Amino acid sequence: MKIGKLVESGSWAVEGIGEDFIPEIADMSLVTDAFGSMTKESFATVRELLRKEGIFGGSSTGTLVAGALRYCRQQTTRKRVVSLVPDTGNKYLSKMYNDFWMTEQGFIHRPPHGDLSDLISHRYEAGEVITVGSDDSLLHSF
Repeated sequence: MKIGKLVESGSWAVEGIGEDFIPEIADMSLVTDAFGSMTKESFATVRELLRKEGIFGGSSTGTLVAGALRYCRQQTTRKRVVSLVPDTGNKYLSKMYNDFWMTEQGFIHRPPHGDLSDLISHRYEAGEVITVGSDDSLLHSF
């Protein structure tokens, strides 16, 4: 909802851009439009950016590129749009680049099977779970 004023921020999963303060150098009078509620879109966009373009950006990169894409899709005439890649994805390997984390957080979904396996995020049949029996050696578990 666009209300034309700054409001209190809530919780966020995209690290680095959801701070609860506005830097003194920010001139908010220059802002003409803003997009909200982009976490899922940000993560999907930055993963696609890596898959299709080989650009390994962080979560704020996903937000900037997703915002730029939203802006471009709203335009009725061609414009040249520039977006930044302000961070690298190396800090996010266990989060947004991890399918298990993304599934557990509800950002990506697996097709349901209609049984108990739908409740288990790491699936044995997909090779995501390693089991070790009581008679197996420690070496076998690696």
